[in-house]
Amino acid sequence: MYKQILLIDDDKDEHELFNGALETIGNFRLISAFSTDESLRVLRLAKPDLIFLDINMPAKNGFICLQEIKNLPDLSDIPVQMYSTSANEKDVKRALDLGASGYVVKAGSFSELCKNLRKLLNTESKTESANFQAGSSN
Repeated sequence: MYKQILLIDDDKDEHELFNGALETIGNFRLISAFSTDESLRVLRLAKPDLIFLDINMPAKNGFICLQEIKNLPDLSDIPVQMYSTSANEKDVKRALDLGASGYVVKAGSFSELCKNLRKLLNTESKTESANFQAGSSN
């Protein structure tokens, strides 16, 4: 059985990279949303096992999206990993304070993304609070 991963990110290329990495790792299916509003519509239809949420999105950023997800009782138990190019300590602290289960800095290469996702997803089932920071991205 495949685990479902929801990626909320406004960058289409990021979805393609992420999907390729999940296909390489195996046993994961990507669900895509490109905005906060779209993610809430998607979440009404499918409850993923894990959410990766970009911080920098137009209209409603990832922090707002995280708050909206955590305020919905039927969705608040889904682990959310913030997924950003920012390694700023303030961003990490804010994300965790708002209920994120971890914070992942976007990888700089496809192989690094695969390696980091393998590590994170193997530990995600063991602990909801996996706080993993991969390398930075361009």
